[in-house]
Amino acid sequence: MNSAFQFTLSIEGDTGVASFLDVSGLSSEDEIEDIRQGGSVVYRLPKAPKPHKVTFKRGQVPAEGALMQWCHATLENDLSQPIMPKTMSVELLDADGKTTIGWTLVNAYPIKLELGAWDTSGDSNAIETLVFAYQDIKRVI
Repeated sequence: MNSAFQFTLSIEGDTGVASFLDVSGLSSEDEIEDIRQGGSVVYRLPKAPKPHKVTFKRGQVPAEGALMQWCHATLENDLSQPIMPKTMSVELLDADGKTTIGWTLVNAYPIKLELGAWDTSGDSNAIETLVFAYQDIKRVI
């Protein structure tokens, strides 16, 4: 890819399974609920966690690689098979290919796959958009 920065995606120790130019949704947020006791005491308590989604855009993925197999197995089975969540790592690489920051996504699984233009001469798929749901995120420095 011709970019000063890029993101790489690894799945359960299988490093560099894909690279992308854009990633959004790498955040963690919990909702809170105000509970009033009496007239003036307010307790701010956590609610159930919000569902998280991360979106990868403009990427290259090996056509027969583990990521594409997992996406197809999850998205094309009409829920006839259980969804298999996995731990994913996302790293932001600088122009020299060195990791500047990373994130670990816990219990992630694909929920949307939009392929880009096909190139019959290569052995990789162009991914326009790939979206995952995940349970938890951890920042890795």
